[in-house]
Amino acid sequence: TYSNPPVPSDADSTTIVNGKTIYWYSLPTSYSFNTVGTFPVIITAYAATAEGCGNEQEINFDLEVNNPPIADFDWTHNGCVDQIVQFNDQTTTVKPTYRWWWSFGDPGSGAANISTLRNPTHNFSAPGTYTVRFSNITTPGCLSDTISKQIVINPLPIANVSGDITVCHNAPSPNVVFTGTTGTAPFTFTYNVNNGAPQTITTITGNSVNVPVPTAVTGTFNYYLVNVRDAAGTAGCFQAMPDTARVIVNPLPTATLTGATTVCRNATAPQLTFTAAGGSVQPFTFNYTINGGAVQSITSTVGNSVNLPVPTAIAGTFTYDLLSVRDASATACGQPQTGSAIVVVNPLPTASIAGTTEVCINGPAPTVSFTGSVGTAPYTFTYNINGGAPQTVVSTGNTASVIVPTTTAGPFTYNLVSVRDASPTACTQAQAGSAVVTVHPLPTGAFSFSAPSCATRTINFTDNSVPNVGAVNSWIWDFGDVASGAANSSALQNPTHVFAAPGTYTVTLTVSNDEGCTAAPVQRTVTISTLPTAAFSLPEVCLLDPVAQFTDNSTTVAPATISAWSWNFGDPASGANNTSSAQNAQHTY
Repeated sequence: TYSNPPVPSDADSTTIVNGKTIYWYSLPTSYSFNTVGTFPVIITAYAATAEGCGNEQEINFDLEVNNPPIADFDWTHNGCVDQIVQFNDQTTTVKPTYRWWWSFGDPGSGAANISTLRNPTHNFSAPGTYTVRFSNITTPGCLSDTISKQIVINPLPIANVSGDITVCHNAPSPNVVFTGTTGTAPFTFTYNVNNGAPQTITTITGNSVNVPVPTAVTGTFNYYLVNVRDAAGTAGCFQAMPDTARVIVNPLPTATLTGATTVCRNATAPQLTFTAAGGSVQPFTFNYTINGGAVQSITSTVGNSVNLPVPTAIAGTFTYDLLSVRDASATACGQPQTGSAIVVVNPLPTASIAGTTEVCINGPAPTVSFTGSVGTAPYTFTYNINGGAPQTVVSTGNTASVIVPTTTAGPFTYNLVSVRDASPTACTQAQAGSAVVTVHPLPTGAFSFSAPSCATRTINFTDNSVPNVGAVNSWIWDFGDVASGAANSSALQNPTHVFAAPGTYTVTLTVSNDEGCTAAPVQRTVTISTLPTAAFSLPEVCLLDPVAQFTDNSTTVAPATISAWSWNFGDPASGANNTSSAQNAQHTY
């Protein structure tokens, strides 16, 4: 029991609710409970007033006392240093834990040496034995004791392979030795020969094991150590461990001849290559013939091969036959060989161009033809027009044609540049030659005619055509006046025509120039008007009247209209007033 009158100034804190101050107090002393259980607590609060009166309030609650948690943990790991360890909280407790503390005993891991996770992981910095410590706190605030356990982290094994050696064909088998230098025996080594299928071998006693290398087959045999696994941990620690031991089994020398090819005449000389394999000492000497001729020889200078240039000045087929090979050892090991390389030297193609001509614009399109020879058809001809960008055309058989458009006037020079045949070597040769297609412009037809155009009057037609090239030398007139019979047409440059009757006529002129080009027909409309009929009424006039008024009664046929009048009053004594151009004239006699 604890009794202490509350004083507002002693309150731990205050809270204002609905305008009233609530004071919060705590007991000044600590209490210990030696047994687990639930303990009732009663608090009586008394609030005094200024008049000495007051009120009491009793507060009851149960205090629950629990046992502290019993910390425990385990882990999942294969025991090797390259693997991350998974730690698992195995604490026994009534109340749940909510805070954890781990120390992995691995200062080399830096900040990662401590964790506050429930089930952390840890990557130990080095092999060794580590003391891991663990504790936790439950939600009521009960702290466990710290538990410590040791974990062993094994190193990764290290291995090598040895046994580099060179032996002769069918010599006693040498050994390749696989050795484990770090780790726990026995060791299992994974290796392959010349990158073949993986193989394994395990030590029986000690740290090493031998693999005999057969010598029945010649060649270079690389024994590649891939990885090693020891007996440590739950399933052995494993590490990739690349290393190589090489065993060379030398054969008797053999040889090959390579370089068969097809080239064009005068091309860069191709190289035939004589290559030796096996043997013991360089250089190697090769014997050969050309097209069955005299035996010739050639010796390598560096390495086991030598190149022989084949001349290309003459077209033809050249067969090089390999006869034998010999090395430079004291015993001069050698043996007959077979093999051949054929070099075909193709001839260079030639070409010609034809098709020079003159045409009119928009006339039938002419063709320029290309012809190839000597090489293999079809041929690809390269040409340009008026020195422009290169263009190509491929033949059908030996020839190819290019259609020349006639939509634009001018001279078009087709220059043959080169020809390429269809052989595998695509032999090409520069060529010269040209064909000129001249596209002449059409003349421009034009004409005019005299006016006025009245019935019975002769109309003069004037040719105003422009030849554009050369000179106009042909005129075909059609006056559109069928009733005029043979006079309806003319071949004169500047003809005349009297139309048979008034009316509207379409006159057509077609001209040609001396290059044979004909213009599009040009047409104009000529209207032949009917002659007007003059008439007027006479006034009744006295000598002393001021003027005599004349009225025009003239007529004409539509669409023509009367546009001018000429009066003569028969009164020469009146001088200049004897005439008038008014429609309804006046005169004073």
